[in-house]
Amino acid sequence: MENLYSPKRRYFSNECGLESCPECGGELTKEYCSILLHVKSNKDEGELMTSASGSHFCDNCPIVVFDTQKLDEVALIGFGGNNIQHYVKGIVNFDAIPKEKKHLPIGSKGNPTPLVVFLPDLDSKIRPATNTPEPKIGRNDPCHCGSGAKYKKCCGK
Repeated sequence: MENLYSPKRRYFSNECGLESCPECGGELTKEYCSILLHVKSNKDEGELMTSASGSHFCDNCPIVVFDTQKLDEVALIGFGGNNIQHYVKGIVNFDAIPKEKKHLPIGSKGNPTPLVVFLPDLDSKIRPATNTPEPKIGRNDPCHCGSGAKYKKCCGK
């Protein structure tokens, strides 16, 4: 299997199952790894780090398939409430934390959370699970094009 912390392409079990790799058909190996979830419910919103057993890695290529049911359970336990949505921000790479910063809390100002890079989707039809939406751009947020204007007055027209 490739290095756990090398860049990966992500899939979700409700789209492709957990039996085989959605790209090469190879075997998936269940591995424990820490992931960072962004969770939103009717009660709260925030980030949650978990080492749930819902990550399955391809033995042949840079693929990770997240078990949607496990992610749903973690989000529900972590945040409670109704209408829970979650989004996998990344796999936490503990090996990337410098030795002199290991005493600092992960995600603190002096020790940002080191995440494994996700590779782009191969097909625009491949999307995160329906209950794990991409973060939305609000009308009053700065436009993603870098103009400095609000989205509603720029690309949101």
